[in-house]
Amino acid sequence: LNRTAQAALQLTGNASITINAPKCVIQVNSSSASAVTQNGNTVIRSVENCFVGGVSTVGNSSLSPAPDATCKPIPDPFANYPRPAVGNCNFTNYQLSGNQTATLQPGVYCGGMTFSGPVNVTFAPGLYVIKDGVITETGGSFTGNGVSFFLTGYNTSMQLSGQANWHLVAAASGPLPGFAVFLDPDGPSGLAGSFSALSGQSELYFEGIVYLPKQEVTVSGNASAFAPSPYTSYIGDTLRFVGNG
Repeated sequence: LNRTAQAALQLTGNASITINAPKCVIQVNSSSASAVTQNGNTVIRSVENCFVGGVSTVGNSSLSPAPDATCKPIPDPFANYPRPAVGNCNFTNYQLSGNQTATLQPGVYCGGMTFSGPVNVTFAPGLYVIKDGVITETGGSFTGNGVSFFLTGYNTSMQLSGQANWHLVAAASGPLPGFAVFLDPDGPSGLAGSFSALSGQSELYFEGIVYLPKQEVTVSGNASAFAPSPYTSYIGDTLRFVGNG
């Protein structure tokens, strides 16, 4: 969404990094001469590449099809989308650690969620409001079918790292139908709220819209992101894929 950033979409690394979206348009609003940068063994494949600015490639990078000759920026499509009401805290500074299995329930999680160790977490269907905190983990397995995460408030973001596996399918109904993750476009504030990261060996499967409009979204290390559905899309202020995966 960023209109001026260099490397608003960035792929760089020593190993193969591929964005494969044969049924999707990749839109980059930045007018920078290097709005899209590819460095190393990186590949972009889509049905259409709409880049307002230019492309910089180094190494064995490839891009298909060629970017549109004329492309205009697109406003944030969800800037005025109705936000869910946020009630009182159902949980505060939620933590789970060690070799534990848990089924979490929808509600308002104030202070975020912290997971450590080889936890096994199932998210029951519904809306999870993450208020004034970070979702963070150092490993484990996380699954949810029919779930939406609404991120709002101070220092709110997703910091997924380590050996974790995530498999989330967005809710088809409720306050955020079709959204796996929805970041309040009026926030969040604070340094931790300026970026979300997927790093390490993590495997990410989000079926639905991942909407992080005010954040730098980074995939780093040996991380990989899967978007198997034509209804999966990723929206961020900037998107960066960095490292070995």
